[in-house]
Amino acid sequence: PDKETVLTPWRVVNMHIGDCMGGYVFYDEAMENPVEQPRYVEQGEVTRNVYTPEARILEINSKSGLYPLYMTYGIYRARLTDESAMGFELTPEQQLALWDKTLAENLFVICKTPMAKSITRRTLAGFRKAKVNLHHFEDLINQITHKPAQFIDKVQKGKTYWKTNNDDNMKFNAIVGNPPYMEMDGGAQASAKPIYNQFVEIAKKMHPQYMSMIMPSRWYSGGKGLDEFRDNMLNDSKISILHDFLNPEQVFPKTNIRGGICYFLWDKVYNNLESLIKVVTHQINAEPVTVYRTLKTEHSDTFIRHGIAISIIEKVNSYPNFESMSKYVSVLRPFGFRGYFTDDVRFNSTKDGLEDPII
Repeated sequence: PDKETVLTPWRVVNMHIGDCMGGYVFYDEAMENPVEQPRYVEQGEVTRNVYTPEARILEINSKSGLYPLYMTYGIYRARLTDESAMGFELTPEQQLALWDKTLAENLFVICKTPMAKSITRRTLAGFRKAKVNLHHFEDLINQITHKPAQFIDKVQKGKTYWKTNNDDNMKFNAIVGNPPYMEMDGGAQASAKPIYNQFVEIAKKMHPQYMSMIMPSRWYSGGKGLDEFRDNMLNDSKISILHDFLNPEQVFPKTNIRGGICYFLWDKVYNNLESLIKVVTHQINAEPVTVYRTLKTEHSDTFIRHGIAISIIEKVNSYPNFESMSKYVSVLRPFGFRGYFTDDVRFNSTKDGLEDPII
């Protein structure tokens, strides 16, 4: 495979978690080329609270183990720092034992398939018989969607489920990852049901200290079944950072994820009603633009990503007797028609035999 294909997933993890939680980033500041020695990125208290020998990190949907790898390395380096502070010079064998101790005590990973579980184990521990906290759910999406309480109860049992500690009511310092985006519902692909929202919601229900996920941006204004999720996100006072990529190829080359990509940081003790949200907008061939604002704006039940659009909306709504066109046109059914109406048995190439036909 070409270099871009190999490095893209790891680059995404470094961008995402580096921007939200900090830690050791393996790319240069432009996030274009790998560096020989990782650089330490500080995101304030978040970084200091996440990468500690006492932390517990969960990924709900590991595909190849890159998110756990990034988090393991950050905590491992914290352990090394503690050992060095005590005056110990560790041998390579001792360093490997410290890595294994980090895997056994700090990382917890859920996979969707046995193959994903095997790949994740290999990523984290190679072919060694190290203790790695891995489980897979064949019906992961069904568990999260329809049995959330049971799923949470199981995942929090450190003693009886993970068999790694004596805590059967574990709390996680951070939940991270890249959830699955859509599930086919039997219709056209454009009408596939989004499921990333379910992963975000169940992560919040576990009450972690921090949570960060990467997902499509369509929830800002559209998307089948996303109205409640959008309302929850717009009114969530715990969101502290949002990175918004207008073009998905800035994150995932050679993809067509309509609406772009975003990732965010959810902070249990943050209050964006007082401190606002750091919103970073990324555009191709332009420097990222950072503003501090709310996600919710007056006169709109969607997230308006462009600042200039907010001023336009405020101006339009200031006109007396203004009436919106939204009662006549919608994203999903423009003028009452679905996008594939030409496949309907009621579609005809002529008006012959029809009463009051619409052209």
